[in-house]
Parts: sequence; structure tokens; C-alpha cells
Amino acid sequence: MFVDRFDKSGRAGNFFLSFFCLGTVVFNHSLFRFGAMSRLWPVLLLLTIAAIAILVPQFKVTSEGPKHQLLTFANMAIGLAILAPLIFGLVLGWNREFPFSGDSYFHVGQSYRMAFWWLSPIGTSPLKVPMLDDVRTLIAKPIALLGSRVFVLILVSAITVVLYRRWRAAALCVCAIALTAWGLFETSIFLRYPGGGYFLGMPFLGPAFAFKNLELGGRLSGFCAAAAWLFALRPWLIGRWPDLRILPAAALLFWHKDVIYYFDSVYLEPWALIFVLLAVEILIVRGREGAPVACLLTGLGACVKEPFILALPLVWLAGEPWRGPFSERTRLTAAAVAAGVPFVLYYAARQSVDLEDMGVNRGVEFVTPGEGWAAYLAEVFHQVNLAFPNVSAFLAIAALVLIPIALWQCRRERIVLACLLVAGFGIAVFFTFDRSSQNWPGYFRFLLYSLPFLAAGVIALGYALQPQWALVAGLAVLILQAPSAFTAIARAAGAPTDRNFVEHYDSPIVFPTKSLIAEAEQAGFLARGAPIQANMVDSSLRPLPGGNINYGPLGQLFCECQDTHRNVLALFVRFTNMSAPLRDKPMDPASRIGIWQRTNVQRDACLAKLRQTCGHVLQRIEGGELVAALGTAR
Repeated sequence: MFVDRFDKSGRAGNFFLSFFCLGTVVFNHSLFRFGAMSRLWPVLLLLTIAAIAILVPQFKVTSEGPKHQLLTFANMAIGLAILAPLIFGLVLGWNREFPFSGDSYFHVGQSYRMAFWWLSPIGTSPLKVPMLDDVRTLIAKPIALLGSRVFVLILVSAITVVLYRRWRAAALCVCAIALTAWGLFETSIFLRYPGGGYFLGMPFLGPAFAFKNLELGGRLSGFCAAAAWLFALRPWLIGRWPDLRILPAAALLFWHKDVIYYFDSVYLEPWALIFVLLAVEILIVRGREGAPVACLLTGLGACVKEPFILALPLVWLAGEPWRGPFSERTRLTAAAVAAGVPFVLYYAARQSVDLEDMGVNRGVEFVTPGEGWAAYLAEVFHQVNLAFPNVSAFLAIAALVLIPIALWQCRRERIVLACLLVAGFGIAVFFTFDRSSQNWPGYFRFLLYSLPFLAAGVIALGYALQPQWALVAGLAVLILQAPSAFTAIARAAGAPTDRNFVEHYDSPIVFPTKSLIAEAEQAGFLARGAPIQANMVDSSLRPLPGGNINYGPLGQLFCECQDTHRNVLALFVRFTNMSAPLRDKPMDPASRIGIWQRTNVQRDACLAKLRQTCGHVLQRIEGGELVAALGTAR
């Protein structure tokens, strides 16, 4: 009799919030640093899970309203229209050149390091820079993968699912204890960024490896984030396929050239942006009742990129925790705790990693307004103008104006909209006063974190309008954003150096090396895999895995085919986009830009020397400039 009652008690709730809290600690990778941290942190995790399970054993993610209808041709057409720039950019730039400078190289390397870590045996020391031979050693004996971390995670998950069907409380206890105990054996160092984005991107590393295109994994993951938002996450959480209500906001965001760029890159922002965009829409659709789920989605966004955690308190406030019955307020606060505690654990885990192992650990330090502030704000204004030129500026202003209009018209959702507005501007203010961000004033990647919140007025407009007027508004935004989308597609499909400096004044830097080497190999001028000596025109250049390019000392050109290096590659930086005004501006010769300028002055002489000493010379001229020349011995 007692066992039966206890079993029914275990079945009384789904313990969703507790499982969510536990799962996000795995998702953001912080659990796998427990072995090097104070034992108080795993205790905090277990106490949080237990408290949430007791206070809120039952939690529903979806609303009680009608579910979405079957997917129609109209839904599919709207979804494809929204995704069209991403599809064209991905397809037309499928085999594009790798972007150096910026964080692209780090994210590619970290994604493969994380994959190697998951395939390694449980408890083994993290290998800071795994090589291809290390990967081959792992997969040479498939039976050994039964002891890998990914297999252990699958095993724990399977046991939890089986137990959950019979006794939910026991399933939670076993899963929490097993994962926490596992974490005590791990000392992972891969915590410069939360692990969620790398975790979601791991399935796409296979195609990237197969096509020998390191950037492809991140690009496929970013595209799938947008596609999943329209065709999986929105239908599940909001009950709507791609429809006219979301068309204006989706066109505003996903037809913008810089948003397209980051979704078609190896950066982590896409999945985080999608989670938070869902949180914003749920708040607008359900009002304060949607705040608990919005908190969870905001927490998921922070498991991918940290800045979104700044919005969590405001999303919690949007649920008006001072109103309603005690059970409702407890549910909201428990959801915020389940979303916030994993980030606290991640931050503590990251702080415990030695800087030598991590490479860079951005702390939080604020500056005060002082000298140079006017120049900073002027640069922000300049960068915003570059991001929103011409009609895009009109759309950006209209999107901001719609928020106070919505605040005035939608009295029931006034607090929700006010919280979203403060969240959007609050994140922008954070980057304004963050000391580490002072070197990149107006960087669109920082603005990206505010966009889901600042688009709240457009989302509210889509739901307020009748379908025919939502269609008119959506088509108007598509037409006005078409030049911006075309710019992004043209860059993806055009000359590699057309993408130079689209992020900032120093990144990315792109060279047509892949296509130049392929042309030389096909013509028979260069043996497949033959070593090539190239000049390191910038310190960000690194040999790509599987490549055959070796870089010399920084700033030294190689313009002669010799016995010591029979194949030479001369690279020159083309000043485009943001850095175009710096092309002829006098700079310190020892600075990065000074090295680019000094190297470019030697272009004609270098090309002439290559033609004198090499049997074959292939060159690339883009935008009327020589950007690369490959010389091979006779």
C-alpha cells in the first residue's frame, strides 16, 4: 500500500523544471568542471533541483489553447520566403574561402575540440589541442567508444526515460545523482563560451569534415537554427507554422544583411537569438502567463551566449511576480531560478579555469563617462549607419517607434512590452559601458543581442493586424529589406575579398587561397598536397587542418621560387567595406594596418619576381586589385 501511494506521488508531477535545470548544466558544459571546483557547487545544483521539484512538481510548456493546424502550402511559402536569403547565401557560397581574423578560427577549433572531448573516455584529461591523429586513434576502435562521454550521456538518458515511465521521482533522483557524480570526475577547460552552441553544432561537423570545409559545420547549424524556429519550435511552443503574423518581424530580421552574415557563419549567436526571439513572441502572445516559458528560453539563450542572461530578470518581471495566487508566483520564480542557476554554475566554472588553458576570459568591468566619450558615441552612430543604410534605417526607426505605440495601445501587455524594451536597451547600455567592448564601438554583433527585444513592437503589430494587413506590412518590409538581403547574398556568392571587414575594421580578412590552389592542381602546375610557402600578412592567419600552406614570419613576403620553397603564395589585403577609408591613410608601419599597406606597395615588384623565377604564376585580381599570386616551380 505504501509503495503504491509513493508511486502515485512520484507520478503526480512531470518535474519538468528540475530536469530542465539539470539538463542546461550539461548543455552549457559547466557540470563537466565540477572536478576542479568547490564541492559547494554540486551541492547547490542538487539543492536547487530538489527545491524546484518540491515547490513546482508540475510544469506545462505549451498553452491550453488550440494547437496549430496542418502545414499548408501558404505556410511553406511564407517560411521559404523568410529563409530565402539564408538559403541563397548558403548554396551560392557553399565552398567559400575561410575568413581569418575575428573569432571564426577559434569557434571552428573549439567545435572540433568539444566533439573530441565527447568522444573521449569518461574522466580523461582534456586534450587542449587534439590533432587529426588523435581523432583517428579514437575512431580506430569503435568498441572503445562504449566508454566515451557521449555514450555515457546516452546511457544515463535512456535509464532516465525508462524509469520516468514507471516512477518519475526516482528517475529525477537517479539522473541528478548520476550526472552530478559524473561531473565530479571531470575537469574540462573548454569554457571560454558556454557549450550549448557547440553541442547543437556537433551533428554538422560530419558534413564539414566530409566536404573538407571547416566553416560549413557552423553555417549549417546557423541555417538550421532559423529553419527550426519556423518549422519546429514555433509550432511546438506557440502553435503556429510560419504565418502572416510573424512575417513582418521575420522579414525585418532575417532579410537584414548583418543578421544574414552571422547566421551564415561559425559564430554561436544564431541558436541563442532564436531561443530569445521565441521568448519575446511567447510573452507577446500569452502575456504574463507566458513568462515562465520565456524565462526558460532566455536561460537556454544564455547557455549559448552569455549576454542574454542580462534579460532574465526583466523577463521574470514581465510575469508580474507580485500578482496572482501563490502557486502561480512560485511557478514563475521557479522557472527563473531553473534558468538562472545553470548560468551561475557556468560563470563559476569559467572563473576556475586558468587563463593559460582558456586563452581569453572576458571579465565584467565598467567604465565611467570621460574623455573620448564623444568620439565613442560618434563611432557608434557611424557603425549603426553602416548597418542600417538608406531604407533599412527607416525600418529600424519604424520598429523602435512601434514599441511606444504598442505600449499605448496594448494596455494588457503594457508591462510585458515595457520589460522587453528595457531589456533591449539595457543590453545595449551594458556593451556601452563594458570596458572590454570599448575597442569595438557600434559592433553589430553586440547590437544583435538587443534585436529580439527591440523587434517586440513589430511582432506585436503582426498579431494586432488583420491577416490581409499583416500580409501588406510583411511584403512592404520584404521589399524595403531586399537591398540589404541582396548585399549579403552578393557577398556570399561574389569574390572572396568582397567579405573583407564586414564585421569591423579588423575582421574578417579573406583570401582566394582555396580556389587558387584548386586551379593550379587541376591545371597540373601544382602536385596535390604539395607544400606552399606563404607570407603572413596578418597575425590572424593560421594553417588550416588538412591544408598545405605554411606561413613565414609576420610581414615577410615570399616572391621567389627556390629550392627551399618551390611553391610560393603572395597574399595582399584588399581594403573594402568598413576598412575602405583606411587604404591610403598613413599608419604606423609596425601596426596591423601598416603591415597591410606596406605589403600592398610591393605588389607589382613581387609579381614581377614571381614571373621571373617560377615556371607558372596564377593570380587573382578582385575589385581591380591583385589580392593573391601563386607561383610554382618549373
